[in-house]
Amino acid sequence: MLSSGIRIDGIGIDRPHRVVVIDNPTRTERNVSVITVEDDGTQSSTRKYHRVEKKRTSKSPASTARG
Repeated sequence: MLSSGIRIDGIGIDRPHRVVVIDNPTRTERNVSVITVEDDGTQSSTRKYHRVEKKRTSKSPASTARG
């Protein structure tokens, strides 16, 4: 399976010394909500985490990008 979800049989990509190049274009998404967690910065064995939501510009694969 390639990233586009199309199966291509019989092209011999499993042969030794074969190089396969797949174009994977990206597009810039502006003002995207990125949700992650950050720890509290302590050095103890038990850390606490809190949710962080930021808006940022990021690049995503063009085939899966949603506008």
